[in-house]
Order: sequence, then structure tokens, then C-alpha cells
Amino acid sequence: MKSDTITKQQISLEPDNARNLANLCGQHDANLRQIEERLDVSIQNRGNTFQLEGTETSVIAAREILQDLYKESGN
Repeated sequence: MKSDTITKQQISLEPDNARNLANLCGQHDANLRQIEERLDVSIQNRGNTFQLEGTETSVIAAREILQDLYKESGN
């Protein structure tokens, strides 16, 4: 089944801003861990580059959430 296929995707959040990244990730990456738990994905990041792994549907949802939250973190 296609939805069960594991997918990996790398995204970069722009502009690269340390304060916005800290707001997005949360203390000790708590916000990222919450997204991982809710969507059953793996999220790893180095700076503003994020590696997402999980089912295609979960990876797409995680990508959209990260992008939306990153935009909001700058406001």
C-alpha cells in the first residue's frame, strides 16, 4: 500500500534565522518531538535544514506544519 511506504524528505526553512528556529524547535526540541509523536514521523535537523522520515502522508503533513510554524515564529 502506497501510504505505508516510508518516505524521506529534506527541507530548508528560509530565511535562516536562529531565533525563529529556536522558537520553532522549542526547549530541548520539545516542539519537534511533539510533532513526531502526533504524526509518527522522525524529524532531524541541523540548523534550518530538516530531514523528515515516515509515511508519505505523515511527511507531507509534518513539512506543512514546520513551514507554517516557522513563518509564524517570526511574528
